[in-house]
Amino acid sequence: MSALNRPPKSVVGGADGPTGNLPAIHGVDPSNPVLSHLDGSYTWYNQNAIRTMRDHFFLRTMQLLFASAIPVTQILMSGTPSRVTAGVLGALIAILQGVDSLHRYGEHYVAWRATAQDLFRERFLFSAQSGPYANIPQDQALVLLATRVDAIEATENQQWQSGEASVEAGGGGQQQAAT
Repeated sequence: MSALNRPPKSVVGGADGPTGNLPAIHGVDPSNPVLSHLDGSYTWYNQNAIRTMRDHFFLRTMQLLFASAIPVTQILMSGTPSRVTAGVLGALIAILQGVDSLHRYGEHYVAWRATAQDLFRERFLFSAQSGPYANIPQDQALVLLATRVDAIEATENQQWQSGEASVEAGGGGQQQAAT
């Protein structure tokens, strides 16, 4: 099974302890549904941001390598073989660009990295009992955490839907800046 098709490790009960790579929060059961959901969401966004960044940069790097090879083929080869080689390299560049545009790896990387960082920040503020979580009881802090995590996920989902609607309307996947 390839790395791209492999299901992500479960955060709760993962190989690195009850909360995966995330540190336990003092006074909160790692199996708490709010914390479990937050950790699972963070892991999903983080892993997918890493994957899409890797895929995007791989495709872009290959495009650069193929593009830089075209002039070299014209110098080292002559006649029909040089034209065929240049044509094949040009076609490969177009295919790689098409795959990158179709899957929108660059856009997904930026959006998913931002969401992962927002979720991580919320987890940090909660664990430090600072920001909106300062001076409130643990049970109220968990309710607030659930509400804020839901808002972060809802915002990302709305941005994703907006991007999908833009693609369907012929916008080419270019997202408009939110005002």
